Amino acid sequence: MANTKISALTALTGANLATDDVFPVVDTSATATKSITVVELKLGIMPAPGLIGGTTPSTGVFTTLSTLGTAGLHPASGSAAIGALRLAPGNGNNVIDFGLDAATGQGWIQGVDKTDYTTNRQLNLSPNGGGVSVGGALAVTGTISATSIITPGTFTTGTRPAKTLGGIIFDTTLNKLLIGGVSAWEVVTSI
Repeated sequence: MANTKISALTALTGANLATDDVFPVVDTSATATKSITVVELKLGIMPAPGLIGGTTPSTGVFTTLSTLGTAGLHPASGSAAIGALRLAPGNGNNVIDFGLDAATGQGWIQGVDKTDYTTNRQLNLSPNGGGVSVGGALAVTGTISATSIITPGTFTTGTRPAKTLGGIIFDTTLNKLLIGGVSAWEVVTSI
């Protein structure tokens, strides 16, 4: 069966196709003809949902993920591969790297020019709206700017949390904004 297009192979599209069917693969640089199963062919063309680099298409189980580079925080300069996963368009240098620093246990996401890590890219979460939730403390290095309303947590005097230095809450009993001072919540009387 020489020079036959895949779309012309009735075994690939017919009712008699079985997952253990084998198709010859000719490598002109090798001395022997190799083969590929239907499952391997499907994995190479279109992985099952939720399957990345795995070999379990029937269950769609995530089995492996190849490492982009070494573990650690994303470097601020250079272009050496680091992290666990890189998302990239078909062309261009702008990518999003994902990784985990094994030493600190911190996971990270970094938009960057893959050829020059000093060129950082903005990371937009839910750019068309819909909100973004953070389940724990949000630590920000840099400036927070908002183009809309920032709403602090609301509590009654009896249910407000322990004072956090610099924290901002709204007390619905007092109908006042409070800021965490050195020793207690302090009421903002005027701005």
